[in-house]
Amino acid sequence: MRKELVVLLICGITFCGIISCAEDNEVKIINRVSVSADAESVNEDVGTVMLRVFLDTPNATGENINVIYAASGNVTVISDYEKLVELITIPVDESEAFIELKIVDDNESEIEESFAISLASTNLPEGYGLGENTFIFTIVDND
Repeated sequence: MRKELVVLLICGITFCGIISCAEDNEVKIINRVSVSADAESVNEDVGTVMLRVFLDTPNATGENINVIYAASGNVTVISDYEKLVELITIPVDESEAFIELKIVDDNESEIEESFAISLASTNLPEGYGLGENTFIFTIVDND
């Protein structure tokens, strides 16, 4: 008897993930990696913003999961925020890790600045896909 497996990549406004359907019609959403933060807007003098990178369930791969990310927006490294490593590790048996983003409080009068952290699917283990892979927030000037 021949077994069939169907795998779909479904992307929408609030979800991007992989769904598999085996011969027994059991549908499985494969573990997703997402990013979020407590606030969508922060004052320039906030100091540090903690961005949460998390899995749907704890990491059961037996190895650390390394997630690559990138920063973008109308912000500038050094004058608006300290350079980021652009790689975060979720340890075995853990479901989250945090990107520590240090905001620079300068003395310049500026417009509000948009800042985005986007996760990449590169190097994710088999069975893992992206969930909410971009978080955008605003840095509000205090000068």
